[in-house]
Amino acid sequence: MKKMIMKYFLNWKCIFFLVSTLQGFSQLDPLYTQYMFNELQVNPGYAGSRDCPAAVMLYRNQWTQLDGAPVTVTASVHSPLEGTEFAGGINFIGDKIGITRRTGIQFVGSYKLKMAEGSLRFGLQTGVQFLNEDLSLLNIQNDLQFNSGGVKRMAPTFGYGAYYSNETFYAGYSIPSMLTSSLYSSGSAFKAHTRMSFVSMTHIITAGAAIPVHSDFRIRPNAMIKLNPSANVQLDININGLYKERVWTGLGFRTGESVNFLMGMQINSQLRMGYSFDYNISSIQNYAGSTHEVMLGYDLDISHGRIVHPRFF
Repeated sequence: MKKMIMKYFLNWKCIFFLVSTLQGFSQLDPLYTQYMFNELQVNPGYAGSRDCPAAVMLYRNQWTQLDGAPVTVTASVHSPLEGTEFAGGINFIGDKIGITRRTGIQFVGSYKLKMAEGSLRFGLQTGVQFLNEDLSLLNIQNDLQFNSGGVKRMAPTFGYGAYYSNETFYAGYSIPSMLTSSLYSSGSAFKAHTRMSFVSMTHIITAGAAIPVHSDFRIRPNAMIKLNPSANVQLDININGLYKERVWTGLGFRTGESVNFLMGMQINSQLRMGYSFDYNISSIQNYAGSTHEVMLGYDLDISHGRIVHPRFF
């Protein structure tokens, strides 16, 4: 009985938090455990880095025992532009958090600088996101703002990133969202205001490597650091073992959030699939449940019909 009461309380506490996003809906930053395979979603400088047309889809179901918990779907496509140092791509994201539904599309471009070892890419992204808040689900009576059915708004997005990589190492820095869009009440309606706010910007640093320890085995450590002046620093690290460049498995840790298990397979030279399981270690671990994430990636080498050299990132 106590557990049921606590779960009910946490669900409404979660909804209260979600309603607060009305004040800054460009800051709904989703989490990714398999970020090393979904880099374009957090860094536009990644575009073209696989040296062939590439696509990634990801599905994440977070806190499966908590009503209204985040569910996220992303899709990315990018490719170098033949005969140039430019690359282009498209990002799509759709997520649902309680009463909030958000969809967004971003157009990505990058430019590559060749270096003695590897390459350095600079990227920009711009697009729009659409927010839909179904306020009627809160069942708040005698308030025109909450009985109007919902809030539907559109806001622009803009981001920047830099990404360095060679055959066995990568590092990136990005600000995926440089604009903050706030909703404010005006009579019985909500209106949006978009501005650039340095206090609200999230800075993301990523790095990883593929270290050979045997002819058939590599260790792949990865790390992501999120820095925001108005929030705590978040560190996300994992280490995977890769066997015969085909199968990988490993463990990860996200500060204040979860311990993660990862596994995946390079099905053939072009298709790969990954899965992660996040065990919640936060204060709501007894009520929120675990998190599942599935990734599917595909590389298409138009020039040669197949991928000759393995790509680890």
